[in-house]
Amino acid sequence: MMARSVLLFPAILSISFFAYALEVSPGSQCASRCLDDPAHGDPNDRSASLTYHQNVPCYDWQVMGNNATDVGIKYADCQSCLKDSGYEDSTYGERDTGWFLFNSKAPVDWCIFGRFGEENNENVTETDIYKQCNSACQSIFRSIDINVKSNPGGYEFCDSNGNFTSDVDSCVDCLYNSTGLTILGNIAKAVKEVCIQKPGKVFTLNANIYNTTQIKLPSEGGPTPSASPSASNPAAASQSVDGGGNSDSSGLSGGAIAGIVLGALVGIALVLVGILLLLRRLRRKRESGKVSEMPNGNGVHPQAPRNEGYYNGAIPSKQNYAYASGGNSPHQSPPTELVELSDRRAIAELPTTINAR
Repeated sequence: MMARSVLLFPAILSISFFAYALEVSPGSQCASRCLDDPAHGDPNDRSASLTYHQNVPCYDWQVMGNNATDVGIKYADCQSCLKDSGYEDSTYGERDTGWFLFNSKAPVDWCIFGRFGEENNENVTETDIYKQCNSACQSIFRSIDINVKSNPGGYEFCDSNGNFTSDVDSCVDCLYNSTGLTILGNIAKAVKEVCIQKPGKVFTLNANIYNTTQIKLPSEGGPTPSASPSASNPAAASQSVDGGGNSDSSGLSGGAIAGIVLGALVGIALVLVGILLLLRRLRRKRESGKVSEMPNGNGVHPQAPRNEGYYNGAIPSKQNYAYASGGNSPHQSPPTELVELSDRRAIAELPTTINAR
């Protein structure tokens, strides 16, 4: 996966300009956290970042607390950014996830076994870590160093040419049970999770690795992987390396809860207003209907104006229904012929006397 081989660069550089540099993809937004001299270094220069044993911490106190070293602080800050970056260099195909893996394998290989590629610690047997956990970690002695610098982002050490994924647990248990080695145990466990996911550009592990709290992988009941933080904002993605907070905590803030409650109240108010307007409209319609049914002053309902168009052909034939259009409906009355009388004729035709009966 990674196009660059760390063996291309002389080891002597590790004690000079690049003393506190860590591997990072050229052009990555994490370069300012990983380069030795961000103010003057070139983030697009592939040779401006190299990882050697001097660049990695072994003990908790090197990363956290009042005695934390520049090496430990820089390592945690750089790695936190690389873990959540999701960046891939378009020219060389280098990925920040690959360098996160490489930089994580470095302290496991060096601090426990006293080696890292061509680098060797001849006095490793005198170290506390070796004395406490070398035996428990022997199961990963071969796998953790397979192609560690010739193929820094490769996964062959996980299963095919090694068995790191299944063999690392006993080593992690020893580190967790030893004083001051919790962060090293977290780093070894993070390497296992990389082996499980075998990520491309994006690696998701919702845990603060560089903390004295033991992390839990999803397979162990820990937080399940989710979308990683925005790669354009690594500052928000990385965890603080100064305190003992746990990055697994989550939940709604007070402001979010207040916003939800306010939105619900506004919705209820709108529904009530709509109901009131509907009731008011129905009431007006009912009242207007009563007015139209009231008789006029003479006790006769006012006649609606005759709509000639309605009577002259607007009514469709009833042949499609119960009866045809020809003839009268059984319920229709015969038409009544109106006779117009003049005033004089009407008076003449009326009898002059009324016979009492």
